Amino acid sequence: FKLFSSENFGEFLMEIGVSLVTRKLAETSYRSVESKREGDDYSFITLAFKSSDI
Repeated sequence: FKLFSSENFGEFLMEIGVSLVTRKLAETSYRSVESKREGDDYSFITLAFKSSDI
């Protein structure tokens, strides 16, 4: 799965008490979720990367 939008994400983080610096870092990164199935077991790994424009 890949996150396409994080509308109001900063406001959500503020409401749950996340600090300004951490909110700004979270807002400038992008995330994807890797899912894996092994038999009857499922695992989900969240990958977060810092994005930047040069």
